[in-house]
Amino acid sequence: MSGQEDAPIAVVLVDDTDLVLNSLVRILRGEHGIEVVGTAANVHDMLDMVGQHHVDVVVTDYMLPDGDGISATRPLKERSPGTKVLILTGWGPDTDMANRAREAGCDGILPKSLDIHGSLVRYIERARLGEFVTSDSDPLLP
Repeated sequence: MSGQEDAPIAVVLVDDTDLVLNSLVRILRGEHGIEVVGTAANVHDMLDMVGQHHVDVVVTDYMLPDGDGISATRPLKERSPGTKVLILTGWGPDTDMANRAREAGCDGILPKSLDIHGSLVRYIERARLGEFVTSDSDPLLP
């Protein structure tokens, strides 16, 4: 195993709802192999966070006060090409949204209704490995 595989997955969490953001932080900080290196409540702060830290995966809400996670993916990947981006949406992703996410360079799109305790870590791990991930119960793309 290389050092990259041994290191915890550095994650930034982005959501403009404090309850959701704090819940994600609490859940992921308790997971072995995950290191929450920062949080943000908008696109601007997310881009700053990625510029300041090594980040393996960004888990971001779709709708943010100053933009959306899909549109923010291109500038994020310009700053940090190796960073994976997972979009969380409360709207329930549809095929059009998943296609736009993939075209923008996102690495997955997931509903906020997923079983966060067991699934989110698995999706983060899969995205880090280069898979485009969607919910097991909601496979939108092959």
